[in-house]
Amino acid sequence: MTNTRTQELAVKGFTQSDICQILQLSKYTVSRDIKFLREQAKEAIKNQIDEKLPYEFDKAVKGIEEIIKEAFIMVAQAEKTQDNKGKVTALSLAKDSIQTKMDLLTNAMLNDSIKFVEDTKQKLEDSFTSEEELNTLTTKF
Repeated sequence: MTNTRTQELAVKGFTQSDICQILQLSKYTVSRDIKFLREQAKEAIKNQIDEKLPYEFDKAVKGIEEIIKEAFIMVAQAEKTQDNKGKVTALSLAKDSIQTKMDLLTNAMLNDSIKFVEDTKQKLEDSFTSEEELNTLTTKF
């Protein structure tokens, strides 16, 4: 129950000390609640990234591909009717859609690269046992 009230107050910008005073709780209790809320948020983000984002990404790319197909159908129709304005509009739609698709794909590859670097760094950190070795490694990155 205190998790909910702690979160409500934190969302409104209250500090941990403020929350302690308002709820008349110890710093330990509020700190524990905030730690729990952070872990919940971390898990929710992980679920979003691992489970929902790939599906939504795939839908977005396929939707853009459909728009590109339709744009080129519109170009062909405009050419048949000699509608130059319609042709230019359809080509502009195709160009914008292709650019959007490239942006999505490029960002996805960049995110994969960042995740690879973070995972590799974590594996390296896990393989070192002494604090000194870890500090030497992290200063190199």
